[in-house]
Amino acid sequence: MLITLSISGLVMASVPAENKIPQTISELEEKIMQVLKETNTPGAAVVLTTSDEILWTGALGVADVGNEVAVTSNTMFRVGSVSKSFIGLTLLALEEEGMLDLNDSLRELIPEVEFNNQWEESHPVLLAHLLEHTSGFDDMSLKEYAISDPEITLEEAFMINADNKESRWPPGRHTSYSNVAPSVAARVAEVVSGRPFEELVDEYLFTPLEMETSSFFPTQTVQDHLTKSYGADGVTEIPYSHIIYRPSGALNVTPYEMGHFLQMLLQKGSYQGSSILSPEKIERFQRPETALSAKHGLEVGFGPGSVVMPDRDQVFIGHDGGIDGFLSAYGYLPEDDIAYFCVINSANGQAFSEINKLIRLYVTKDIPESEPPAITEVSMEQLHEYTGYYETFTPRMEMLRFLEVALGIMHIELDQERLYITSPFGGKEELIPAGQDKFRGAEDTIANMIFIEDQDGGWFLQGYGETVFGNLRSVPAWQYYLRAALTMFSIFFLFSALIYALFWILWRFL
Repeated sequence: MLITLSISGLVMASVPAENKIPQTISELEEKIMQVLKETNTPGAAVVLTTSDEILWTGALGVADVGNEVAVTSNTMFRVGSVSKSFIGLTLLALEEEGMLDLNDSLRELIPEVEFNNQWEESHPVLLAHLLEHTSGFDDMSLKEYAISDPEITLEEAFMINADNKESRWPPGRHTSYSNVAPSVAARVAEVVSGRPFEELVDEYLFTPLEMETSSFFPTQTVQDHLTKSYGADGVTEIPYSHIIYRPSGALNVTPYEMGHFLQMLLQKGSYQGSSILSPEKIERFQRPETALSAKHGLEVGFGPGSVVMPDRDQVFIGHDGGIDGFLSAYGYLPEDDIAYFCVINSANGQAFSEINKLIRLYVTKDIPESEPPAITEVSMEQLHEYTGYYETFTPRMEMLRFLEVALGIMHIELDQERLYITSPFGGKEELIPAGQDKFRGAEDTIANMIFIEDQDGGWFLQGYGETVFGNLRSVPAWQYYLRAALTMFSIFFLFSALIYALFWILWRFL
């Protein structure tokens, strides 16, 4: 259920040669089958739809390699973090009924759930923070990942590791993806309604959308129709794991039923003439609000269960996910009335990226390309303000902070009156001015990065694209050089220990 954003917002793609863009559905199917063959990926499923017509449900490859069972329209797949969209929409449905408000304080709603927020008085954790990944909560620990229990309740799951429910910075400032936080929001839904979260999703989404087989549990129907999943080699079978935070990653669906879900989003909350959510709630679903970047006018980022991400000259709304050998994504363009869903039964990221790219190229082939925005005039003095060294400081998993600290230093510099960002590994990208403190990458047509002045006098840089994805903050140059030196020493001692071990084994053998 690890999100594969490349941000993987959603999988980003460079523009290929014109003759590589599929022009028909049959050509798209042929190219996807070619990717499956070249990457030894067993199977895939695709749905393309408008608001009122499913254009194509593609069932490709095999669901069971050993028994040569083909993927069919009834084959079910696991979709991992795509499940989080159903959390967000269910809470929005409860908000519409007046049972809660996304701006409600978590402490007031469920005081029985232990969490720590040292800024609670000035920056309380709100429901919206949990859904938009701005609560500062840590992600699942290795211990939590290791537990496979289909019967565990959310209340029981939260007791396994209380440490990951701690705000590591004031809530409502920086995004850091978490499987824990949205599940806490799902628990709020259970408390205010007095019903299990899965029942709420059935009532508000599955039943009206005719998603009869969809389930967060391994029901008998799921067991009968679920494709097997495989490692990146397409051969090693991966067993079903019962993630303890079901709302964040346990959903099983058929691609066709996901088509109903996409049509509801394109119809702004309606399906088959029935209103499921109001247009206002759908608009909220696809609008980031709580991160500093959103508060300063950046339109991309995490919404309450969605990801708003630029891809070339389009801005897709959707989500992606991965769990136990499954990779999936959906995306839609509301103004152009087109949506897609794709999933593979293999952990082959290359195959999934190529398939996702092909689908996006196909659904946007007839949409006129947008002109890049005019470059905003920014004074050299202001550009110079942004220069210096920056560090990543909002790790998804706190236990890996040391790794991000060691490898996450970036350098922003002026070169011939242009601003560039350089990674530790030599990658250099231009930051093109696109508004007040806003920037975009060279291939982007909208602003997807923003500099925000820190109250301590430095700068934050928040971004949602290929050039920058995540949060950076400026640091003094001496910190950079000290960290670089410590990193080099650490690498040296690590390798010296390995070399010593080889000599020691050889000496003991002789």
